Amino acid sequence: MSIRNLLILGLLLLIAAGCKPQIIEINVQFDQVAGLAKGDRVLFNDNVAGSVSSIQYNDDRTYRVRLDVDAGFSRAVTEFSSFHVVDDRGAPGRKAIDIRVSRQGGVPLKSGAVVIGATPAEDLADRIKKDLESGFQYLKDRMAAFGRDVQQVPESEAFQDLKKSLEALADEIQQKEKQAREKLKREWLPGIQRQLDELRRRLQELGREEEIKPLEVEMERIRRI
Repeated sequence: MSIRNLLILGLLLLIAAGCKPQIIEINVQFDQVAGLAKGDRVLFNDNVAGSVSSIQYNDDRTYRVRLDVDAGFSRAVTEFSSFHVVDDRGAPGRKAIDIRVSRQGGVPLKSGAVVIGATPAEDLADRIKKDLESGFQYLKDRMAAFGRDVQQVPESEAFQDLKKSLEALADEIQQKEKQAREKLKREWLPGIQRQLDELRRRLQELGREEEIKPLEVEMERIRRI
């Protein structure tokens, strides 16, 4: 082969290498995969970030799921990322891995990293947390809209739903191992307490701070677990 042809071949190889998509391989260990299959999508903020390339059943009855994540989503795979098996809303009947980032600025995971996936209990607790935040926001918005004319807040359906969510969170934390309980209380309770304090302040403006007590009782029960 002539030098000219070798140069052309080398140039083509460089071009091909440059066009090859860069992949970050993440290995996630799950206790359950709930129907997840090879080829299912990896999602981040409802965007397709990659795919499931393999699922391996281990001797310890866990599953090792390999994810091929596009390097363009490197900000989605950090020390603050969690990996959840979810229903794929964009592909009915299929499952997906949903990547969630609890905090920005974490150290990026290296390709080949092995991490622990979210458990069904953690997914349930996450839904409870979202219900709590939604309930707090609803009540705050309602009080902001109606000011001092707000009546019957503690008797409202939203208030009762909020109380039930706090009760469910307390029960969920109580059932967890000590390490998991401490993590939930450390990561969640400060934010929930801030919401509760804001709700109390608004009720104080109405001269009705005593009405917050049912929620505070549940918060105290959580702290004592």
